[in-house]
Amino acid sequence: MAKEFKEGYLENARLDAAYFLFVNETEEMERSVAFVRFLGVLAKAVCDGAIVPTPFVDVDNAFIASLDPENLKVGDKITLHQDVKLRMDTMTAADGSLWIPLFINDRAISQGETANIISPVRIQDILKIGLERKDVMGVVINPFGKALTFEKDFLERFLADYRDMVKKEPCQSTEGGN
Repeated sequence: MAKEFKEGYLENARLDAAYFLFVNETEEMERSVAFVRFLGVLAKAVCDGAIVPTPFVDVDNAFIASLDPENLKVGDKITLHQDVKLRMDTMTAADGSLWIPLFINDRAISQGETANIISPVRIQDILKIGLERKDVMGVVINPFGKALTFEKDFLERFLADYRDMVKKEPCQSTEGGN
């Protein structure tokens, strides 16, 4: 994985801190305030083009089949002998519903078991996929810890509010999620 991508999502410190404060708040009024604060930090992260580690499934096991683990060394270049089809991994809830996971950083993704191919993806893209995929209920943030779910209706409102915010005050970064 390219160094700049790895460093880009390694911590997502502000987003991680805002999430931590929200999920650990026990007083109802303070929890509401912390949730609104988290949404503001999330919108800023989207605006900044923030990326997060995202698990993918090798649909046909073409990637794994192309590896020779006994002869593979650090720094080796790998040549794939066929096309690799990746699908964003999903998480299944107790009721059988499917969710798109959004892991804030490496620490969050390492707390459980996911697909073995991890790639950087912009937060905005994950939120859009959670809204647009017909087979999923929405997005689940940090599913291996104190998880937060954004169902499709909430995602739709959040992304609409985000677009309105960007119209009033455009993102400053060149990668911004307009």
